[in-house]
Amino acid sequence: MASNLGQSTRSLRPYSLRPKALYCLAAAIVAAAFSVAPGLPGGEALAKKSSGSDSEHTTIPAAQPDLTGLIRETIFCENLERESYTHLPQGYVRGHRLPLVLVFHGGFNLASRMDLLTGFNDIADQNGFIVTYPQAFKHHWNDGRNIDGHDNFNDVQYACEVIDHMVRKYNVDPSRVYACGISNGGFFAQYLAIRQPHKIAAVASVGATLPHIIASTQTATHPMSVLYVVGIDDPIMPFHGGPLPKMFRDKGSVLSAAQAAQYWVNVNHCNPKPNSLDLPDIDATDGCTVKYANWINGRHGTEVGVFGITGGGHTWPGGQQFASEGQIGKTCKDINASKAIWDFFQNHHN
Repeated sequence: MASNLGQSTRSLRPYSLRPKALYCLAAAIVAAAFSVAPGLPGGEALAKKSSGSDSEHTTIPAAQPDLTGLIRETIFCENLERESYTHLPQGYVRGHRLPLVLVFHGGFNLASRMDLLTGFNDIADQNGFIVTYPQAFKHHWNDGRNIDGHDNFNDVQYACEVIDHMVRKYNVDPSRVYACGISNGGFFAQYLAIRQPHKIAAVASVGATLPHIIASTQTATHPMSVLYVVGIDDPIMPFHGGPLPKMFRDKGSVLSAAQAAQYWVNVNHCNPKPNSLDLPDIDATDGCTVKYANWINGRHGTEVGVFGITGGGHTWPGGQQFASEGQIGKTCKDINASKAIWDFFQNHHN
């Protein structure tokens, strides 16, 4: 896979641990790093029935931005009160139909802290799109792996409710809705695209390839442009595939980055061989280098891309190093993942 990692000239602009102990420690560190500031919602949904409505799924108007600069949206789904946090780009005017990017947090994280990790608000301001950060119930997405009881919640339905809410309230362009996420959130973004392809125009997954159970049991019926941003030296998510670290229960196994890319190449009927390029080592001090591979000419203009980061860990390139390198690996500074994701997304629409 590494030898085929390169760059698309059309869409890219240069820019032996103990698994169980490591996963437990990483989960605790992540939860602490993105803990809620005083007075802000904790992200755990409250069970509540909607009433006085023609529909089971009702939307409540959001308040003004809080101290984080985000607007807290409250959405009812499956008789649960759930939330998402929205950033409107500078100069936002409701009469203009703007794209929407959904950013899904990783397991045991908080949506309200995702901009600190990703810097997506700045990218939205610079490029004129809306970004919203949905919150998982009990801080973990039902990504199709059917683990730890998280399959009790229909997060695909919730994500669709978030999209519909954003279209109604902010006049979002429904043909330009995109989904991305890290780790468990990256799994879920792909699962959402497989289950509701007409809601999503393109997907990006950071620190996550594709669960084996999804590849073997779920058939994608619609072409979908997919971008992977993955660390070759990720100590939590194996770049070359295999079982995920266990924390009390089996977390399943994942495809390698090459196999995950091939899954979507086959779905899209892209060119069988990718365009490849080594990216400049812009920051020689980060201990990382980047290769990019791009499979193009898929049905409906779809493509598949993979950023393979030698030396990169379970991190968001260009983002915050939210735990020590010994726990999650290194954060690459040679690319800005949020910028690269938007550059990829903006070429696609439903």
